[in-house]
Amino acid sequence: MFVVLAFCFCQKPAKANDDFSVDDRLDQSIALNGAQRVVVRCFCFKRELREVPGSRDVTLRLSANLSSVGYHGKQEKRTRIPEALMRFRETRDGDAVMLESREYTFIHHVFMLKDLVIEVPSGVSVTVEPVPRKELEGRRIEGP
Repeated sequence: MFVVLAFCFCQKPAKANDDFSVDDRLDQSIALNGAQRVVVRCFCFKRELREVPGSRDVTLRLSANLSSVGYHGKQEKRTRIPEALMRFRETRDGDAVMLESREYTFIHHVFMLKDLVIEVPSGVSVTVEPVPRKELEGRRIEGP
């Protein structure tokens, strides 16, 4: 019995032919139009803030991973991450621009940022509001 259990624990999980894990990159520029505050909401555990003197826009430079590995029905095997999924949703509130990632998990489907660089003009304040990992399950961010 011990041999059988040891054998079972050493097996890799089954992988279907249509499982995928794909990395991609995107640069997204957002015009500030006079806004003096930027609020970034994302899980993005690896992020960097850079001040860019003379710039008038916020630029998000990101790399991300989209994967679906595990038991599921037939699915499209992706080779790229849809741009609409990678783009942050932009909303405005007074002198603030709010930017929210579309990161999510759903069972064995995952979309997460690997790296995020936030470039802002001099004098613009930036607040990053981390999304807790437990809030990613089933998370859907709609809109442009």
